[in-house]
Amino acid sequence: MKPNLFQYATSELSQDAILCWLLSWSDNKHKVTDPILHELGRNFLDSLYQCANRTPPENYQSIEIYQQSGGIDIVCYVNGDTALVIEDKVGTKQHSNQLARYKATISKRGFSPDKIILVYLQTRDQSNYSEAAQHGYSVYRRRDLLKVLESSSGMAAQKENNIVADYSSHLRRIENNVQGFRTLSPKNWTWNRGSDSISNYKMYLQTQIGVMFQINREVFGAFGGKCRGTTSAGNIFKLSRQSFALKFGFRTREKGARFETYGIGEFSKNALATA
Repeated sequence: MKPNLFQYATSELSQDAILCWLLSWSDNKHKVTDPILHELGRNFLDSLYQCANRTPPENYQSIEIYQQSGGIDIVCYVNGDTALVIEDKVGTKQHSNQLARYKATISKRGFSPDKIILVYLQTRDQSNYSEAAQHGYSVYRRRDLLKVLESSSGMAAQKENNIVADYSSHLRRIENNVQGFRTLSPKNWTWNRGSDSISNYKMYLQTQIGVMFQINREVFGAFGGKCRGTTSAGNIFKLSRQSFALKFGFRTREKGARFETYGIGEFSKNALATA
């Protein structure tokens, strides 16, 4: 596999940069500069409007972009009358009441509520987005961004621009890794960084078995809910109304009662519960 810029540019600030870069190309003044990147930029900005159930303007006559303005990751002023706020995440979650604070900050800048678009953009995985929704943020996920990058305009841009190609490839690799559990045998599952796969395991169990797969957040930071059982490897946890045999690897941190998982083996719907 050839070297990819985003193997090394892994921080939120790095992602902020490429998102701002894509947004900047949407400005009509760049239509002649590079028609292909302009079209991709337009499609990206259109998709952010659509994510928030807003109708994109016919033209982007002016685009002003600011990073870390009032602590907000990205603020994009569109056509002088709309404020687009992007809270960008690469695996971390909202904290310190930041969503409410950023909403209040932008509201004080003279924009009416119908001219403020709040977007919570997550390119890793998160099991619960309820707090973002409560504060009026529309959730824009990795798959939404991939739809843009792998569209006809995105593929055209990938052919001519290595940054677009690398970013798209980076996100596709993450998505394929996360979705691998759908086709791979459980013995071949790997534990991705953070909680990349766990939300998908949850969705898979909900879809295939109809039972909410929620484990105490003291054991798995990705979840809320409760479980019973000990923390020994291969323990059988009693989850919701049914039981599943879950093979987990654990290692204990020196302080506190939290645990870190390093591998998932297999589960069985018909396991006998010991909890």
